[in-house]
Amino acid sequence: MTINFQQILQDSWNFIRNQRKFTLMLTLTFCLVTLILNIFGSSLFQSVTETAINEPIDKNELSTMMQRVQSGNFLLLYVVNQFITLLLSTWGILSIHQISRRQSVDYMQTAKSTLGLIFGVIILNILIALPLMGGLINIIPAAINPAAASAGIIGFALMIFGVYVYVRLCLAPIHYTVSKTNIFASLQQTWQLGNKRTSTLFLYCLLVYFIVPFIAQQVAFLANNTFLNIITTLIISFLSVFTLVVTYRFYILFTQKA
Repeated sequence: MTINFQQILQDSWNFIRNQRKFTLMLTLTFCLVTLILNIFGSSLFQSVTETAINEPIDKNELSTMMQRVQSGNFLLLYVVNQFITLLLSTWGILSIHQISRRQSVDYMQTAKSTLGLIFGVIILNILIALPLMGGLINIIPAAINPAAASAGIIGFALMIFGVYVYVRLCLAPIHYTVSKTNIFASLQQTWQLGNKRTSTLFLYCLLVYFIVPFIAQQVAFLANNTFLNIITTLIISFLSVFTLVVTYRFYILFTQKA
């Protein structure tokens, strides 16, 4: 049976309208975390700049130091951001699941459940992305050095394979979260659910991983001062919450129509 994405979007919007308190709370949480990380990133960059100004360093050494520190700071912020995003997303999915089943939501208990699931969610996200990352790692050297063309061909083939694997297993983290199965069972059951339905999963990935981020990026471009930065962060945070609802609705329909 085919899945009506228009109906999923409509049902998700109805959920948002009916659960305004929950939506507002999760949106504000996403927004607050994003703003704090942005401030933290800016302060890190500022401290490095002030150190470079106050200490007499050769320009070449200064440039090398700045690049090294900025790379380290970017990696740190990226890891922290990804961890917090996965934490909030898992908590959100669990809450959406309970609300959708008309259960009373104990947010503190849901938070404790999230902490028990988060490392499994992280491992699953890493596992399903590994083939794709392997392809990208092989393509980058070929793009920089034409002499490594053979590695680029291998990398391109691995990337295509990685995209296929990622699409087939993209629902594994939410399946693990909602069904409370173990990591291996989540991978196995999600793979089986995707048999002869890869095109439907591809459309879901196109919506969640490309269309929504593209819209969020266009919104982010509007932030040219502090006030607009807060407003755009709120809008992007709301899009994140709406995407979680869409993901849950899609997962439920996808498993029911298997």
